[in-house]
Amino acid sequence: MFFYRDCTVCTPSLACGILDGITRGIVIELAGREGLSVKEGAFTRADLYSAEEVFVTNTTMEVMPVLKVDSQQYKVGKISKLLRTFYRQEVNAYVANVKAEGPSLWGQGG
Repeated sequence: MFFYRDCTVCTPSLACGILDGITRGIVIELAGREGLSVKEGAFTRADLYSAEEVFVTNTTMEVMPVLKVDSQQYKVGKISKLLRTFYRQEVNAYVANVKAEGPSLWGQGG
């Protein structure tokens, strides 16, 4: 889970017991690469409720905005849209590079 508040992308740290997922790591890297401040730590519900936007990441949904947590509603924001776009570009570039390397799951030359 990620949330955006006070010009910072926030996510629980691994010490909180969350999965050290590949998608999570890529999103953190992309946020930093785009000049966004990223903070990993222990957060409270109040922190989450005060967020401008919330999104989750995983392999299947990639970057997915969250519209509601308990009774707190959120809009799909520019940060989750931006990171979703950059994530898709990163995946597409990776797939293109793998295909260009030659024989693979997709066969020679794609």
